[in-house]
Amino acid sequence: DTFYSLKFKLAESFSALGNFESSVLLRREELHWLQEAGREDSADHCRSLLALAEDLMFSSELNEAEELARRIISINDKEELLDGDEVISAISLLTRILVQRGRYFEAIASQRKVHYWFQEHNGSTDPETLESANELAISLRETGELKEADALFRELLSARQQVLEPSDFDIGR
Repeated sequence: DTFYSLKFKLAESFSALGNFESSVLLRREELHWLQEAGREDSADHCRSLLALAEDLMFSSELNEAEELARRIISINDKEELLDGDEVISAISLLTRILVQRGRYFEAIASQRKVHYWFQEHNGSTDPETLESANELAISLRETGELKEADALFRELLSARQQVLEPSDFDIGR
């Protein structure tokens, strides 16, 4: 477990520095080690898959990243290995990949899940809630759902006005 922990921390460091080539390599080694240790059906395995999928997305390897995100969600639907935050991270990752690929129609259902989850767990003025509202509104706009997008943008503007001070640079956004 110490070996796994060290590899995971080193991969996290590479990822934080934007060195995704190195982090992807280490994450693949983590997964291989977990497989050899017979821990393929563990929460650690799912977390490693999620971290690898995120790094793959940032390194523009979207096909494999999407495949892994879907696999994580599927595994968790059957086994419930991850906590709510981790599940919502996997769903959010999948939506970001779909949006990057211009597949807004596919992303919207998952974006709604993510947005409502953040709203319920973090409140309507939390930064993650506001970001999820913005992402959903953009996808709705891109698919021609202008009435719903407009309502969400107005809700977003109202929430931002509640949390931003007049001196905040982001007030204009």
